[in-house]
Amino acid sequence: MAPACSDGRVPCAFCGRAFNAERLAKHESICSKLKNGRPAPVKARESGGRRDKDGNATGGIALMPR
Repeated sequence: MAPACSDGRVPCAFCGRAFNAERLAKHESICSKLKNGRPAPVKARESGGRRDKDGNATGGIALMPR
């Protein structure tokens, strides 16, 4: 266990944040999963639709004249 801070809190072995000694075990069990787990998935971006070289929208549904 790492040395305690002057106020009695103990630093986490994974992130260095200080916690009350009674809560440290719970925090370290969660923190270890976050630090050693899979990286966050990359969010897919929505495509803005197809555009021609002038920036005008192409394709899609054409509106019928009345």
